[in-house]
Amino acid sequence: SEGVLTVDLDADTFDRVPRTQQTEAIGQIVLTMIRSLRRIGPVTFTLAGDPIPVKKGNNLPSEVGEALSYDDYVVLLATPRLSTDTTTTSTTTTGP
Repeated sequence: SEGVLTVDLDADTFDRVPRTQQTEAIGQIVLTMIRSLRRIGPVTFTLAGDPIPVKKGNNLPSEVGEALSYDDYVVLLATPRLSTDTTTTSTTTTGP
C-alpha cells in the first residue's frame, strides 16, 4: 500500500525561491520522492506544519493540502528527442 508523504517546507528557504521557479522546485521534490522512495504515493506540502497550496506542473494552484501525484508534474520532464536516421553515401570515381 502506498503512503502519503508530507513535506514540511522551511519558510525562509521557500521564500528565497523565486515565484517563477516554485513550480519547478515543487515538481522536482514530488518527482524525486515518488520515483526514489518505495511505497510512497502522493505528496502533500506544509509550511510550518500548516497545509498549503502549491503550483502544479500546469501552473495552476493545488487545493490546500491536496495530495499531488507524479502525473501532476510529468509535463515538466524533458521529452526524449527522436533519433533521426541518416544515410551516408559515398561515391568513388576512378580516373581513365
